[in-house]
Amino acid sequence: MGKITTNSFVITAILALSMSQVGAMPSLAEPQPSHLSLDKQSNGSLHLNIDGRRIRTDGMAPNATSLVKIAGGLGTLTSNLGDMGARGKYAAIVTSAGTEINWNFPDTAPVNINVVGQGSVLLEPQGSIFVPPPQTANESISISQVIEERENGLTTMTTLALNVVVPSENTALAIQSSAIAAAAILPDYTNVRYATFIQAPFVEVPLLGCGVPDPKPFFIGWKFFGGNGRFFSPSLSPSESKTYQNLKIDWLSRAVTYSEKIGTTKVYFADISDPTAYLEYGSRTASGSTLTYTVNATSSSSISFSLKSDVSNPYCMSRGIYYSMRGSVTRSGTYNMSGEFRRVPNHEFYVKDNDEASWRTIFRSYINSDEGGFDCFSPLSSDCILASNWTPGQSPTYPGVLP
Repeated sequence: MGKITTNSFVITAILALSMSQVGAMPSLAEPQPSHLSLDKQSNGSLHLNIDGRRIRTDGMAPNATSLVKIAGGLGTLTSNLGDMGARGKYAAIVTSAGTEINWNFPDTAPVNINVVGQGSVLLEPQGSIFVPPPQTANESISISQVIEERENGLTTMTTLALNVVVPSENTALAIQSSAIAAAAILPDYTNVRYATFIQAPFVEVPLLGCGVPDPKPFFIGWKFFGGNGRFFSPSLSPSESKTYQNLKIDWLSRAVTYSEKIGTTKVYFADISDPTAYLEYGSRTASGSTLTYTVNATSSSSISFSLKSDVSNPYCMSRGIYYSMRGSVTRSGTYNMSGEFRRVPNHEFYVKDNDEASWRTIFRSYINSDEGGFDCFSPLSSDCILASNWTPGQSPTYPGVLP
């Protein structure tokens, strides 16, 4: 086996122990690139980080082993962070380059690291070490701390011991290869996106139901609301939609980041003297309280949530851009959605894993023309609601409602 490398610690002087007690001291080399860290929080808990990304440990089984993504490839993670009764904690990542081990012990006494067949070294109670890979058999590395406690004239010596079984290079690669063969590598995060938009750049203000003031005294001409002037596209900026909601699900940390946008409603006029010139003269933005989301449950492999909109034109006494969606998305790429929506204006619903090249369409719905379907906003007309459910492989596009 090669040299042992230590990262970010001060080696404790071994004045009290002879070389016959500690064995052959492994020589030290320059620190290796680090993927792993155990960060102690103010409340005493430990956060596990891999390449700067926090990994949730509350659901880990004791001494669990799993395949993880690291910078430049894959690693096999093993730890006892799921063992609530363990006073000393460790986490290790095995790669083809070797094994990186981090530990955290509660006392100030030094920690003894013993690599079977290679000797021992005393290190700080919190630290890390890098061990090049064994070439033949699995290797056992023990981590122990002896705590001396004195009470009422009595001295008690308590040993906290952990044992890390490090797979050989061939074994670690076999674990990784079999996992890759069994299933595709899972994504780090997934985005779910719902947006609505008006395809036409301008839509004439209806004669009834909207209080749009004239742009000037004695005005003769036409008044318009601004549309978005685009067609279906999941990758456009939020400002190019009438409503926009996005959930970013981080599968490693189980954090959900939500973003939303309600587009500004702009009004334009075209004077009878020049009906082709559209001049903006006002704008309003609807209340954000009519755009909501709820995360119902999360895990490292699935999330259930709901998205809802009922955003009305701030110039009009009308129904709103309405949808109510609920469902679940899994890390393995499946989804199950159900809900309803008012089929005006255009609706688009997508999902995308970070390792996918393009967005997957859950559904789309469009209106037939610049004017088609806007009567659905009137309280005097049909409410134009469509209810359904959606799963992978459907991706329907619903034709527009007629004016």
